Order: sequence, then structure tokens, then C-alpha cells
Amino acid sequence: MKMISLEWDSNLFGYPVGLLALGIESIDERMLQIEAQPYKLVYVTSNSPQNTSLLSCGDSKKIFAKRPMNHGIDSEVVEIPSDKMDQATKLGFQSGLWSRFTLDKKFENQEFEELYTKWVERSIRKEIAYKTLTVLKEGQLGGIITLGQATESESSIGLFAVDSEYRGQGIGTKLLKAADTMSFNRGDTQLSVATQGKNEGACAIYQKFGFKLISETYIYNFWNEAFTV
Repeated sequence: MKMISLEWDSNLFGYPVGLLALGIESIDERMLQIEAQPYKLVYVTSNSPQNTSLLSCGDSKKIFAKRPMNHGIDSEVVEIPSDKMDQATKLGFQSGLWSRFTLDKKFENQEFEELYTKWVERSIRKEIAYKTLTVLKEGQLGGIITLGQATESESSIGLFAVDSEYRGQGIGTKLLKAADTMSFNRGDTQLSVATQGKNEGACAIYQKFGFKLISETYIYNFWNEAFTV
């Protein structure tokens, strides 16, 4: 097993964070504890579920993909105005309600809020997204969807959420159709999206829209109780 240091996460959270990718291996508890000594938190990923009390908040990352289609873009779909950053951030929080950063109560320093705030900010500034779309409802953001460039021929949906106040009005469908069309117009051969396995609602929405499951990776948190600064 080889641990990788995650500089971006470490800087954001203010403590050392590592990543252990197991692949097809099973966890070696003793080696995990040895390799994790320099870290307070380690993300452990694997191709199959792991059975050990050392790991917490187990979930899976499901990646769905489809061939882009041209639906046209509804006239209500617009770029998120730069002065709506606060509203966009609140929608970002709603998109991450099933995230392990929300569900794992050992995150005690607002790591979830820090992570998703940065995600939204960098998306709207076009650092990690080339499109950040919404449907405005009386001047409010009815939803959010962001599109990033995964490869030269693939776009990926990053954040996707509809405000709880405006659900059931077709906003999510309009945003998905717009993202699909923009990926099609870009000449992509694939549009992908990742979500938590526990987020059954999102999985169902993507599958209903034509996405197919192409991969599933199991993800856990390991908190090093022996870590000291």
C-alpha cells in the first residue's frame, strides 16, 4: 500500500490529508495505521466494499455517462450572475447533502462548507468549469448545474441541484437538457457525472435522463486518532 499526500485538501482543511487507493486489494489494518501516521485523515478507495471498523462513513462514488444529445436550450437557462455567489453557494451546499463530508460527524471544522464554497467559487470563476447555469425565479437562483472539461472529447457535470423551494417545476430537466446540448455542441463523445451511491434520488434522475452507470468506487474515511500536530 502506498499513501499519497493530498496537498489541496490539506491546505483547505488545515491538517494533513492522504489518499490510499486499494484497487482490488483488501485493507491491511496494520499497514494502514503505519502508513497513515503523518496524516490526520486518509481517504481510502477500493473497487469493492471493505469490512473493518477502522474505516468510517463508507459510501460509493458512482460515475454515469451518456452520449450527448441536442435538446435545444430553454430561454430561461442563463449563466449564473457573478453577484449571485452567495445564492450559488447555498445551492452548492444542497448538492452535497449526501456527501461523506456532511455525514461524517468527525468533520468538526466546517470542512464541508469550506470544500463546497471553494467548489462553487472556482466554478463560477471558470477555473474548473466552462459553464455555470441556472434558471432565475423572481431574481433568485432556482437551481445550479456546472460543466467542466474532463478531456478533449468529454464534459462532466460537477454541481447539480434544484433549490428546495422550486422543486417540481421542471428546473432540473431544463438544466440537464442545457448541459447535454452544450456538451453536444462542443463536439463531445461523452457527458459524465459522478454522485454518491447513497444519493438514490440523484442516481434515479440521471438514469431517467439516459445516463448509464459505468463505474463504482467505494470510498471511506480513516481518522488517525494518534495524530498530533
